[in-house]
Amino acid sequence: MQFSEWTKKLGQQCWTDPDKHTTFCGKPQLGNNYADLIKDEFKTPCKTCLDIIDARYVDTNKLENNLKKAGLNVIVFD
Repeated sequence: MQFSEWTKKLGQQCWTDPDKHTTFCGKPQLGNNYADLIKDEFKTPCKTCLDIIDARYVDTNKLENNLKKAGLNVIVFD
């Protein structure tokens, strides 16, 4: 799934589901989208958006298999 990045002028970075036109964390999309204008090192990712994306959309089995194919070990912490 492809997500749209929504970055505000001060570098606050959220993500949206392009089909729903709202950020995952529920913050409003105010102002212009500065995603292409602000360098990554000056952006502050929204932890709530990242947590929601991770919980809903990351296929951990597929990720683990891709890491193993690349010759990397996966360590699971309980």
